[in-house]
Amino acid sequence: MAEQTARVPRAVKVAMWLSAVLTVAALLGSAVLREAPTASGGVSGSALPSTELRAPASSAPTGPALRCGSGPCVEVDSATLDGVKVELLADSAGGFSRVRFNEGGDSPLNVHETLAISLGGRVQKGSLTCVAASKYQACLVTFAQSDDGSRMGTLYEKPPGRPWVRVEASYPSDLGVLQLRDVNNDGIPEVLSVETACDGNGNFQGCKRFVLRVFNHDGSFVGCTAVVNRKELLPGWPNLAPTKQQLREC
Repeated sequence: MAEQTARVPRAVKVAMWLSAVLTVAALLGSAVLREAPTASGGVSGSALPSTELRAPASSAPTGPALRCGSGPCVEVDSATLDGVKVELLADSAGGFSRVRFNEGGDSPLNVHETLAISLGGRVQKGSLTCVAASKYQACLVTFAQSDDGSRMGTLYEKPPGRPWVRVEASYPSDLGVLQLRDVNNDGIPEVLSVETACDGNGNFQGCKRFVLRVFNHDGSFVGCTAVVNRKELLPGWPNLAPTKQQLREC
């Protein structure tokens, strides 16, 4: 007699199919979880190709935010000098201003106030100029005290192997032209100022006589050029470039 094939009860078949379906669903769910984006919106490191792995970003400073007056400081102007970023920071009106030097090392942030605070001036875009001579680096912050076109300057310098310091002197220009240049060829930038050379009445805006004054980094005079009747006749105008031989006693 031929053998009869045993039949599997229907209830057992249903149980076997249900178990298989649940197993596949569990495997798919595990794969989806491994590929899911992280909470920050990126892809977890294990899911990125090895060539796209990135070092963790540096932490933001934990100290209090730098303030200018009663509010936070905002960047007005900036420059980079030998890899050091120099930032001119101020309040929203430009009246309370600071200069920040990111020097690196143990004390990376070196912050100084400008003389605009005590002299009632305001800084703006274009107020910051920095140059490097063979020995000293220097930055000049200029600011307006009124609407007549005149400007004052605050000088910062970095001697070799030392941090940036503010020079306790102010540099005026009634025509609002202040620049930096190593005129003495001593490796230290001087401050160049264009001023009117009319005596008496104080109406410098109508004056047609001009002189270029050169200040030492300590605020003393290096010398003055000859008086001319047009600014264009000043040495190097508009990028002032007097030589030491062109200077005389002021």
